[in-house]
Amino acid sequence: TGFCPIYRGLESLSRTSLKDGLQIEESITVGKPPDQVYALWRRLENLAGFMSHIESVTVIDRHRSHWVAKVTAPLRLEWDAVIVDEQENKKLSWRSLPGSSIDHAGAVLFHSAPGRKGTEVKVILSYKPPAGTAGAAAAQLMSRITKNQIRMDLRSFKAVAETGEKPTA
Repeated sequence: TGFCPIYRGLESLSRTSLKDGLQIEESITVGKPPDQVYALWRRLENLAGFMSHIESVTVIDRHRSHWVAKVTAPLRLEWDAVIVDEQENKKLSWRSLPGSSIDHAGAVLFHSAPGRKGTEVKVILSYKPPAGTAGAAAAQLMSRITKNQIRMDLRSFKAVAETGEKPTA
């Protein structure tokens, strides 16, 4: 039908419009209270520690950050992002800045799990690759970022949040 409630929800949450891109939504329950889970995620430099496709995140200021994604060598995909909506312990939404090599938006929502048994973390991501060489690198990265990959990254986040360590094989 051309209507996707997840896509429309992402546009609403991130206050941006991304057409013809990849949209992913995934959730996990973490056995810690929302304030602790939110605080861990809000320290953006932590994200590279559990997101396998992210090489680094450098915080520029309270709302802006610089991201570097892992793409087949020698290619690197980099972009700057801005937080567009923040509700402490509840929601964090962002989008890439104009001129970035990838058009990206996302939101992460934090809700108390039923029975106060932790925090439900819901991630909604959207990527739209550009044209040209940067587009090819972005498309390659996007092909690696699947719902299953985000699910595994969230499992790593859960382990870090609950135990302080990322699981190793």
